[in-house]
Amino acid sequence: MKTLVIILCGLILTCCTSKSNAQLVSKIEEDKTKHFVVGVAISMLSYELMYRKTEKKVPSLAFGLGMGMLAGFAKELYDATGKGNRDYKDFLWTSTGAAMPSVSLVIRL
Repeated sequence: MKTLVIILCGLILTCCTSKSNAQLVSKIEEDKTKHFVVGVAISMLSYELMYRKTEKKVPSLAFGLGMGMLAGFAKELYDATGKGNRDYKDFLWTSTGAAMPSVSLVIRL
């Protein structure tokens, strides 16, 4: 878990300190950025919890990715009830965020 947190902090600092990356991030809607970050966080937490139970990387990666995507889908279902702004791009940003830890961990395997 410590390794994942360090990697995430390093990525955030790298993205925020580079002038061109900071300009790119500022162009993206704040809402989409929140969806991305929440997708990453849910995926990382789910992976870690599953890995501690099973000690198997591949099922844990799939579980983490699935939980992140499920969270994005559930949020859009909630928005569809009229209590928020429904947007399929929000789901895509959450899913992309959920995929980031899986991709980084697969490369590490």
